Amino acid sequence: MTGRKIIVHTLSLLGLLAFFLTTEAQNIEFRANASKTHLTVGERFKVEFSANANGRDFSPPSFSGFRVLSGPNPSTRMEMINGATSFNISYSYILLTQSEGEFELGPASLTVNGSVYHSNPIRRQMPRHPKK
Repeated sequence: MTGRKIIVHTLSLLGLLAFFLTTEAQNIEFRANASKTHLTVGERFKVEFSANANGRDFSPPSFSGFRVLSGPNPSTRMEMINGATSFNISYSYILLTQSEGEFELGPASLTVNGSVYHSNPIRRQMPRHPKK
């Protein structure tokens, strides 16, 4: 290998090492968000579970009271800006409300670096007719 190739490989390895060290050192957050706060029966909305670290063994909550129209739809993002690395993984679902009442989507779970993390639950009230 030439000197230039050695430098490129060394810098690549240092970049990967920095990424993994940053991932290990960060505070892991695993959150659930819904696209709408006010829902009515028969309405579609998006639920997204996202973590700021690479995880595996994603387990969604029960979607009883909802019909799953789409999902899980996984997405990943990694950014390196001025030496700072960030990573995000998310799983989204499109749900349809089926009946009126108060419902709760329980927490989802995700394993990151051998530890299991749980998202926050989402609570919603679904009246038969929208408020006017």
